[in-house]
Amino acid sequence: MGVLAAVRAALGRDLEVLDEDSEPPRVLWHAAVNLGGEGEESHLWCEPASELAGKAQGGRPVKWIVGIETFLQPNRPVESYTELLGLAARAFDDSPCVVDLETSRDFRRETLDLFAGRSDLILPDRSLWTVHSVYDPDDRQRNAWLHTHGLWRCGRIELEVLDVPPEGAAAAGEIVNDVASLLLDEPPPAPGEPFVIGGDVEVVLQPWQKTVPGLPAGALGTLEDRKGIGDDSHLGARAVICSPRTADEADRVWTWPREAVEYFGGPDPIVRRSSAATERTARQARATWPELAMAFFALKGRAGGRAAEAQFLAKVGFRRSDDASGASREHIWLDVLGIEKLRAEGEVLNTPHHVEGVKLGAVVRFDVADLSEWVVVTPGARFGPHEAQALWRHCSGG
Repeated sequence: MGVLAAVRAALGRDLEVLDEDSEPPRVLWHAAVNLGGEGEESHLWCEPASELAGKAQGGRPVKWIVGIETFLQPNRPVESYTELLGLAARAFDDSPCVVDLETSRDFRRETLDLFAGRSDLILPDRSLWTVHSVYDPDDRQRNAWLHTHGLWRCGRIELEVLDVPPEGAAAAGEIVNDVASLLLDEPPPAPGEPFVIGGDVEVVLQPWQKTVPGLPAGALGTLEDRKGIGDDSHLGARAVICSPRTADEADRVWTWPREAVEYFGGPDPIVRRSSAATERTARQARATWPELAMAFFALKGRAGGRAAEAQFLAKVGFRRSDDASGASREHIWLDVLGIEKLRAEGEVLNTPHHVEGVKLGAVVRFDVADLSEWVVVTPGARFGPHEAQALWRHCSGG
């Protein structure tokens, strides 16, 4: 089956071809098409796989690469990205892998099969971008430069943290991810306007052009570093996450978000998430609850009465005691101890801040309807809802 025919079959409707070139430069074949039915031009092409690509996909030989370049809808980037992955998975059902060239993230066949047949699933927000950490391999004590790739295609600004000490880099990376997730659903604050990202912790966003001149000598992420990369991807619409307080009030030198890094690097930080992001995660967690339950019982039976081979974690939304309407929830992690159809019980793993009667270490029961996320941690791997099929294969010894 040809590429156009495969895409038509996956869409379940006709595909408008705007232009087709059987002898384009550098590739074997190219077509401009309308994938969305709203006049948006997308591009499909074919090219021979390089030797490196042919060896990279889990040992399976790859002879051809099919490329898709299209738009993500700014008002629903996560959903449109998930739909695009599902389209590729259905159209090319013998492909071992789909690679996102923007993030270098690959989706293996088990993930593709999951999204090919399930319209009720959605990818995690973080699938849309990646965080690069630039450091000096010859001087591991030198401060790092963290920055994203992938947000611009969502109609959002790319994010950075500059001059962060090595011991704070992991927490800074989580801050970048959390701020990126917030900005998928909320407009960015004005430059220099403090906004809360968790607990009572505030940060500000500043254009990189305003913060880079204040970097100390020898820091990474300077204008020279950006130009030296060889493209404009580090010179565009980028905002640096900074502390609300400047290092030098007179010169307005903006610094890395020390207070936020210390908070998020500590125990039980409260992460602010948009209601839309929480619902996206919860939607997938609930949809894959049957897979989680099957894995739980498979490992529980193998371990002689308890799923000792793995830790099953569930994040559950409890009604906040300080909200009389009952609409607000505090989401708390539990260690799942037992499952009974659409109910389960678990041990509370972090201290609730706004839920009376629920204590750290207590065993509580919950309904799947209140589930907002789940994670399974095994000695050799970690699985979330979007890896449900890989989890089941792990449980069955496949």
